[in-house]
Amino acid sequence: MENILCIEAGQRIKGIRKLKKMTRESLAGKAGISSKFLYEIEQGQKKFSAEALCRIASALGVSCDYIMTGKIVLCEYEEGVAEVIALFDSEQQRKLIPILVQLHEFIN
Repeated sequence: MENILCIEAGQRIKGIRKLKKMTRESLAGKAGISSKFLYEIEQGQKKFSAEALCRIASALGVSCDYIMTGKIVLCEYEEGVAEVIALFDSEQQRKLIPILVQLHEFIN
């Protein structure tokens, strides 16, 4: 299996981890990898396998597609939410993300 090196993916992993208020150690533990390896992925220093990508994505509760591309693949019922989010400009969307994370935590 070929390994993947993607600096942007590492940055997205780190950003999601921080939004979810997870430590590197807790995410690494949930994903079954070492915290050192996770650090190297987040810094864009290490290649990672598709298996590691799937484990990290699952531990974060996001899709592999989102980690790799930054784009969300939507299910049919999510299209309405995406349409509303699209009404905001990119700066407003950045501010909206923490609010949506808090809303998700409140609901769950």
